[in-house]
Amino acid sequence: MDALSRLKLLIVEDDGEARIMLRDIVKSLNVASAHLAADGVEAIQLLEAYKGKINLIIADWQMPGLSGLQLLEHVRQTDTRMPFLMVTGKADIDAVKAAMHRGVSAYIAKPFSRAQIEIKLRVLARNMFRPINVQLRSA
Repeated sequence: MDALSRLKLLIVEDDGEARIMLRDIVKSLNVASAHLAADGVEAIQLLEAYKGKINLIIADWQMPGLSGLQLLEHVRQTDTRMPFLMVTGKADIDAVKAAMHRGVSAYIAKPFSRAQIEIKLRVLARNMFRPINVQLRSA
């Protein structure tokens, strides 16, 4: 089973066209599910409603109300392991450092291509679903 097919995503993007484009890209990659939110506040509501049914977040940085960075901070208060892919036009080093300091898993600058999204998601999914090797010793 391909790791991408196990992804249950939450896409958080205030621009309607960009939100639909991201949804179409991830659907073309055969992810398990893709829920959509127009802003950080709606994202938090969906995270609560679908608790345990979302295992990766893709979020825009700049959104009205609750920004992607604020959403990341909120998520990290309760879940330090959920992969969080930040999508933004802010590709400067200070922005990257701020996101990394708050626990972002990956970062992609706009404009992006389908291939860039696929590469990031494959890496994140591979890390999420990596088998754990446990060696048992006999007594």
